[in-house]
Amino acid sequence: MWFSIIVPILVGAEWIWPQLRVPKVWFRLSWLALSGTVLWLGVDLYHYVEERGLSQSVGLRVIFLFLRETGVPALQLTFGFFIAGLFSSRFKKPNIVDSDSRIS
Repeated sequence: MWFSIIVPILVGAEWIWPQLRVPKVWFRLSWLALSGTVLWLGVDLYHYVEERGLSQSVGLRVIFLFLRETGVPALQLTFGFFIAGLFSSRFKKPNIVDSDSRIS
């Protein structure tokens, strides 16, 4: 559900308002969201391994954590900010055609 709400809002926001077409801001927000996600996962995995003493099913725990914690849109925000950064970098580039470079 979060993908259908957050990602279109972020991409639409930078597409509609030209003031938001600053790729550096979107990519920095993406890195910030990714760092927060890694920190959140790291704390949970630390407690998981500490309780169980096994690190064999850590991959399944990561998948389970994303599916269980639906109130935390960490992955969706990271993806949305990154896609908004890609779109804003595409829209920011001006389409300048040099008249001297054309062959008459």
